[in-house]
Amino acid sequence: MASILTDLLNQGISRGIMPAKEQLSRDWYRNKARDVTGVNRNTLTETGQVSKVLPGMMLMFFYDPKTKNKLPYYDRFPLVFPIDANATGFIGLNLHYLAQPLRAQLMDALYGLADKNITESSRLSISYNILKGSSRFQGFNVCLKRYLYKQVKSKFTLVPADQWDIALFLPTEDFVKAPLNKVHLETTRMVS
Repeated sequence: MASILTDLLNQGISRGIMPAKEQLSRDWYRNKARDVTGVNRNTLTETGQVSKVLPGMMLMFFYDPKTKNKLPYYDRFPLVFPIDANATGFIGLNLHYLAQPLRAQLMDALYGLADKNITESSRLSISYNILKGSSRFQGFNVCLKRYLYKQVKSKFTLVPADQWDIALFLPTEDFVKAPLNKVHLETTRMVS
C-alpha cells in the first residue's frame, strides 16, 4: 500500500497502538492522518490494486461521472465502501461527502459490521438493508453513490482494513464544482 498509510500504521504499531482495536487507537490514527499535508493521489493508487469490487472493501480510485454536467458537485477521488455490485458498476458509500465528525461516527458504527479482530484482509458485512435498518448508520444516505465501471479512470486501490482509520482522514477528496466546506455544510444539513 502507499507509503503514507504504511508509515502512519508502523508509527502507531511501534508505539503499541493497534488499529481499530478500541476508540482511543482509532482516534490516534485519525488525528495523525489529519496532520498529513501534500498527499499525492497518484502515488496512493500505484500499489494494492484489485480488479474485482467486492462489498465491504475500502477502495480509492479516480472517477469521472457520466452525468457530471447535471451534478451540483462530485468527488474525482472517492473513498468508498461498496455495498452492492453488478456487471456495469456498483453502489457504495463515499465517505468524503461527510464532514469529519459525521465521518468518524459513521465509521465507528460500520466497525460493528466487521470481524472483532480487524486484520489487513477484513471486510465489512454490509448491505443497503443493513444500513437503512439501523439508526446507528446516520448519514449513510448522503454518501451513497452509484459508480459506473466505464467512468472509473484508474485501477481500484484496496485500503487494508488495518489502515481504514488512516485513509478515512487523509485529505484526498477532490471535489469539483463546489468547495469542500460547501459540500460538508450541505450534507451535514441533510443528515440533521
